[in-house]
Amino acid sequence: METTFAPAGLAVFLLIVCLITRESTEAKLRSMRMELMGLRSKERTLEEQVKAVQKTESQIREGMMRMSRTEKTTGHVVIDLFRKLTTLYEFIRQEPMPPVPDPDGAVSRGEEVAA
Repeated sequence: METTFAPAGLAVFLLIVCLITRESTEAKLRSMRMELMGLRSKERTLEEQVKAVQKTESQIREGMMRMSRTEKTTGHVVIDLFRKLTTLYEFIRQEPMPPVPDPDGAVSRGEEVAA
């Protein structure tokens, strides 16, 4: 009779070991799944941040280009205005325009100044 219970006891023991192993594996899988979900969420957040940074970078680049164009246009307008004022001064006074001090300390006589 002891010989018939030994295989049955061994089978019960193996069944218990399998159940314990299965439960342990399932717990690890649940933990790994939660970690994966957290990583996916973090990835989405980082993707959104990258898009926001790229959009800001694009807006800054566009603003810098507009500012550069405005600066060039303003420079041309100022030079043209200075020439017209010089012509008007010389027409009204019938004498050459005196040298105009530059804010940087140089003296200008209507020449174009490189920006």
